Amino acid sequence: MTSTLIGFIGYSISTLDITTLSLIVGEEPRLKTLMVLFMVVGLPSAYNVILGGPTLNKSRAVASTYHCTMMFQTRAGVGEAKSDPGSPNSAT
Repeated sequence: MTSTLIGFIGYSISTLDITTLSLIVGEEPRLKTLMVLFMVVGLPSAYNVILGGPTLNKSRAVASTYHCTMMFQTRAGVGEAKSDPGSPNSAT
């Protein structure tokens, strides 16, 4: 299955593949697991993964790009996923 993505400045790119994977964020005991649809593209990027609005809404997460942190509710309390702001390849 493929799809077309439209960028902010209007350019478009076709996906190479679309797959559903299990996404696990946080650390025990405060972690969350979701089934997420990922679109694979053949472009160089500073990021391994870009989580979009639908995934953030599904996980009921709050993301702060300033703090390089994403917080989300779990059964054991509030979970947190952090990235290293000095590393462009670390995912939030």
